[in-house]
Amino acid sequence: MTRIKKNRQTVKADNFWTDLKSAGRPIFALAPMAGWTDSPFRQVCKSFGADIVYSEMASAAALTFQPENTLRLLASAPRERPYVVQLFGAQPQHFQAAIALIIRHGLPAAVSGRGSRSHRRLPPDGFDINFGCPVRKVVKQGAGAVLMDNKKIAREIVKAVCASTDRPVSIKIRARVGRTDALVFLDYLSDLPLAAVIIHGRTMSQGHNGPVDLEMVRSARNCFPGVILANGGILDLAGANAALRQSRADGLGIARGALGRPWFFQELKSQKEIHLSWPEKAAVMLEQARLAAANGESDSLEIRKHLCAYCRGERTAGKIRANLMACSDWPALLKAIKNSKHLLAARI
Repeated sequence: MTRIKKNRQTVKADNFWTDLKSAGRPIFALAPMAGWTDSPFRQVCKSFGADIVYSEMASAAALTFQPENTLRLLASAPRERPYVVQLFGAQPQHFQAAIALIIRHGLPAAVSGRGSRSHRRLPPDGFDINFGCPVRKVVKQGAGAVLMDNKKIAREIVKAVCASTDRPVSIKIRARVGRTDALVFLDYLSDLPLAAVIIHGRTMSQGHNGPVDLEMVRSARNCFPGVILANGGILDLAGANAALRQSRADGLGIARGALGRPWFFQELKSQKEIHLSWPEKAAVMLEQARLAAANGESDSLEIRKHLCAYCRGERTAGKIRANLMACSDWPALLKAIKNSKHLLAARI
């Protein structure tokens, strides 16, 4: 590939990406996942050693026109820092308006693990632009992964975001979308002051299945001088180490590998597999459930599906999941988690 020579705009030096990279060890981030990376889960992942946590994907258009519900989606606690808000959309002006709103008013405060809620509404530590989501309802809007193949609009969005904030800006992309691969896309943006990129090593058409192109991630270093995180199919310690070795990335964006296993970040840091007993897992589940209840989410589908993810590989997992999904309030959820210990002990 012939590179276009451009004068790269300077990335602000004093940002958390620079600090993490200068530490000289791999960076492990909780990657953004719609419907999953809410504040209770981010807090639990942080407690197990995640270096950075991302919000769920939030609509820039929704923040522009009807911001109340989306702002609640982005609520965060101080213990989550550094915290990155990921936005998606198709119109540069929506990104500008969304970021202006967030910077001006800050984000709602979530209850922390200590049961306290900060009274300060703070903006996030960084903003991320989603150029990687392959979900049909997103790409139908001209947003997400499809923007990699619409480079002109993607570039205008990046410029708009960078001009709207002095916080570091990052992007999440795919190995390939249509005619455009990650290298072409990054080269097209190479003069803009992006601090970091998460590269999902699958194409848009692959979605979340199939082989991950770590060689593409490795080659991205020729096009991008900032922090590079490899992403896609990283589900265990062996896979994580292989991804780091093959991609030579600065770190990893962990997604589905952390669902029901937030201690995966501790495994990555310690380089030791962790096998929790069911009572130990139940204690983590209770912590996340209590955070959800404190933040008004104890009757939501999100916390129940999170708790079900902890059941993978356990005896009577189906029975435990059924009991959890039947809960409609906090007392019932608390009882179901505690009763799960008895189900396993009895081997029902």
